[in-house]
Amino acid sequence: AQDHAALLAHNRALTERLFAIADDLGLRSLTPRAADRRGGSVMLHLPEGRPAVQVVDRLRQRGVTADHRGQTLRLSPGIVTTVAACDLLADALADAIHRA
Repeated sequence: AQDHAALLAHNRALTERLFAIADDLGLRSLTPRAADRRGGSVMLHLPEGRPAVQVVDRLRQRGVTADHRGQTLRLSPGIVTTVAACDLLADALADAIHRA
């Protein structure tokens, strides 16, 4: 009974926000930007010298759930993810990758 079009629109809006966050932080996206060429997750390459495990731990300390494979940060916004949560991610990720 879920509105699949609304779910897709919500996810696409959030993934666009994640691309904007990546751009602001100078992170390279490994996920195609074209909506018709990607799924619901965004993969970002983390800078060398910032181990992904440490970045993910710092995000979790700030209440942000993420995963990684190697230096690839995996972000998967869902139906319960809000724009405010993306803003929290932006702040937490900036702190995690720029902290010495």
